[in-house]
Amino acid sequence: MVVTFKASFFKELVKLPTATQEMVRIVVEELSKAPTLQATGLDYTKMEGQKKDGNYYRIKIPNYRIGIQYKYPDAVVITIVKRNDMYKVFPPGKRK
Repeated sequence: MVVTFKASFFKELVKLPTATQEMVRIVVEELSKAPTLQATGLDYTKMEGQKKDGNYYRIKIPNYRIGIQYKYPDAVVITIVKRNDMYKVFPPGKRK
């Protein structure tokens, strides 16, 4: 699949510990190698509270969550935040 990144993702990534950055690198490699999100083998979940046509998912890594938008065959990596803050900031444009 084709993986692209929002600029804000990189700003958040450089602030994280090196071990977490390495885990993110592995996740991104898995995303780019797999033909679909389902084939990655990653621990992902569709986000709750999004608009009906939303395609936002979170991918779990220890203590952090990566927020992506997935529309076959493309994935846009949008954010990475602490697991407790995920539903506060993601998905964009969520229903209240």
